[in-house]
Amino acid sequence: FDDDASLCRYLAVAPPSLSPFRTLLVALGVRESSFSADDFLKANTCFVRDYGSSAPLPEAALQECVLNLRLASARGLSPETSPVFLPDADGILRPSPELTFNDAPWMPSAGQAGTRFVHGSVEPELAERLGA
Repeated sequence: FDDDASLCRYLAVAPPSLSPFRTLLVALGVRESSFSADDFLKANTCFVRDYGSSAPLPEAALQECVLNLRLASARGLSPETSPVFLPDADGILRPSPELTFNDAPWMPSAGQAGTRFVHGSVEPELAERLGA
């Protein structure tokens, strides 16, 4: 019923107006606890489903996707057990093992053919935790 995931379009929190029906909602399968890392992983795959992996995410979706990844990581998402999709430097979703983060931004990236960097809005620590 209470969670900070209400910022993600793929996860819903029961509004306070439904609190009087809490018992019924729980009986119907609505969880009382916070969303898990797996819930955020499923939301991450929804971004891929809805936006594909061949065109950049719109700016609002990109911001939402990165927030979703931060929340997943905060809840202990393990990229070893499930694939995670991160936006690349162009905002296109890619499997995290296909990406690396630019830990030397002062170096020219020209000449690094085939290297795909994680989008600048994804912190290097987060990218590393998620498998980049």
